[in-house]
Amino acid sequence: MERPFPIIDGDGHITETEAQVRAYLPEPYRSRGSSIRAGNSYWNINLNGTLGKEARDHKTWLDAMDEGGMETAVLFPTSLGFTSSLVWEPDLHVAICKAYNDFVYDEFATNSSRLKVIASLPVQD
Repeated sequence: MERPFPIIDGDGHITETEAQVRAYLPEPYRSRGSSIRAGNSYWNINLNGTLGKEARDHKTWLDAMDEGGMETAVLFPTSLGFTSSLVWEPDLHVAICKAYNDFVYDEFATNSSRLKVIASLPVQD
């Protein structure tokens, strides 16, 4: 059935892992022993698997969109994107935002024009 208008998910979330973003961090931040996630907590978007799926890559998002009949999704950060502003070190905060943005560009933005990613901006400096 053809719809008279496109369906757009205007509040999608990438459930990025720390490891995915850490891979884009420059040294010396990449090899730091501690977590780069401030407070080491984040919003559990799928309620421990009882609501929805983890969406850590473009293929998972595209499959979910096809299943739900969505044409486009606007994707926001979840784990590090929501907590990076809690990092007290301004240089690290900038590095985390840049690493997250590089990750979503490589994994999502360049793989499908249907996926619109929201950048993470360092608000401390």
